[in-house]
Amino acid sequence: MIFKRIRDLTVATIYDGLDQIENPIVMLNQYLRDMEKEITSAEKAITKQMTIKASFEKQKSEAVELVFKRVQQAELALKAGEEQLAKKALLSKNQYEEKVNYYEEVCVQNEEKISELKDQLHEMREKYQEMKDKKVVLIARANAAKTQRSMDVAMDRFDHEKAQAGFQRIEQKIFEMETTNHLNKGKRDVLLTSETSELEYNEAVEQEFNKLKEKISTQAPV
Repeated sequence: MIFKRIRDLTVATIYDGLDQIENPIVMLNQYLRDMEKEITSAEKAITKQMTIKASFEKQKSEAVELVFKRVQQAELALKAGEEQLAKKALLSKNQYEEKVNYYEEVCVQNEEKISELKDQLHEMREKYQEMKDKKVVLIARANAAKTQRSMDVAMDRFDHEKAQAGFQRIEQKIFEMETTNHLNKGKRDVLLTSETSELEYNEAVEQEFNKLKEKISTQAPV
């Protein structure tokens, strides 16, 4: 089949090949460029085939005219008593009739070939448009796959147990610091409370002492 290679280049083929190519985006663009070239070639082939068909139709038309002319010549020769000349004219007429049949058959074949080429060209254009429409989706898939691959590589390199152990050590250190701060604060509170209690106690004692002292001093000696 003409253009079979490009016709076999379907979207499914691209999907299947994504995992096997280095750069999907570059390959997609290359596929589109190749298809554009094939479409141009198909258009030129159709134009050439139509030109050939027109040439055969012209030759057929000329042969038909010659058939008619040879019949007239044969009639005139026969009327003039030129039997051999009439027979030669009829022989030539038969030869041109064969050419007419040949050109007619060739024209039919060319018409079929042109129709086939046009159908293939139409299919190619549809596939091309389909590929263009799918290009954005495929690029998005390729980028997503690339991102996922990078994440997988990063996860493979990431030592989860080591990181977890490091976090636990840091957490333990922070806990120890918080505990130390808490204990120091408790000591300060106890000391402050102790000092305040001792001062208030001394004042009470001093008051009692002064009262007792005054009482004693006012008592008459026995």
